[in-house]
Amino acid sequence: MGDKLFYTIRETAKTGVLSEYALRILVKQNKIPYIKCGVKVLINYPLLLDRLNEQSRKAIVEDNNEINVFSTKKERLTAHRQMSSSVLTL
Repeated sequence: MGDKLFYTIRETAKTGVLSEYALRILVKQNKIPYIKCGVKVLINYPLLLDRLNEQSRKAIVEDNNEINVFSTKKERLTAHRQMSSSVLTL
């Protein structure tokens, strides 16, 4: 889209970053940067992208930490078996 700093929910959804429904939920939960002008919600688009990128980086780091917890192949296989057996016992 253009060089605007703030977009409406519909304009933000048209960028493809999140659906209109998801944006409305996140606004209600106060989890994304926005301002209200009367009844119109304006989302700070560059800040929204920064926050989403930050969350993605955190998720990647957490996934890598979980993978690196088990240093040997034997430890990974043992953990996998334990997880599989615990799912079966539920």
